[in-house]
Amino acid sequence: MRRVFFIQAYEELTASGRVDIIQNDAIKAEIARIVAQVKWRQKIQESVFRILEHYRFIIEEQVQYDLSRPIGDSPNLLYLNYDLLSLCEQPRNAAAVSAISFHSRESLDATSNIHQIYVAFLPMLEKELLSRWGYDVENATN
Repeated sequence: MRRVFFIQAYEELTASGRVDIIQNDAIKAEIARIVAQVKWRQKIQESVFRILEHYRFIIEEQVQYDLSRPIGDSPNLLYLNYDLLSLCEQPRNAAAVSAISFHSRESLDATSNIHQIYVAFLPMLEKELLSRWGYDVENATN
């Protein structure tokens, strides 16, 4: 997971007292802000997963995983067979689906927000790489 690696690298720099290798104070501040945001989201996400586990058990008994129908190229995404209208005829199921949907949407929005923070940070980092190290990201040919 790239995000975890990024945080670990930053924490190792901080713990070793080597964060001064980053001379641009604006970049240091932005990295610290990003790390704080990601950690905060991880804590919230862990508590949300614990809350949703109850709802997942309610619904999971009534759906079938279909391993023969992959979703895209990811082996981690499984196709589910279910009839949502039938499933939600029972109030308990409807409440569980609603809770899962709400928290899934919130999680998706939070992930999108963190992605936007990373994307907004890239130009600042690219500018520093060019001015300090002469490395032009746009024209790099790895």
